[in-house]
Amino acid sequence: MDLFFRVLIKPYRITLYYELILIAQVELKRRNYHIAILEAETAFEVYIANILLEALVALGVAKNQVLADMEDSIVTHKCNLT
Repeated sequence: MDLFFRVLIKPYRITLYYELILIAQVELKRRNYHIAILEAETAFEVYIANILLEALVALGVAKNQVLADMEDSIVTHKCNLT
């Protein structure tokens, strides 16, 4: 019983991509299909970014460098669109 109470007291934080999937499911049930699609697509992007980050850090690349490279690629992509 003590273990049960310790688990309840300990805060649990879900990952961003999982939270976005849950939001997408809620929007789908509300028949807000366009919002559900956007949330699900964003969840997928966040999930892939997390996988890439973990893989590159495991290969020895500095986490700060990976994050900076990801930000640079986003800025470059946005500049190419305009």
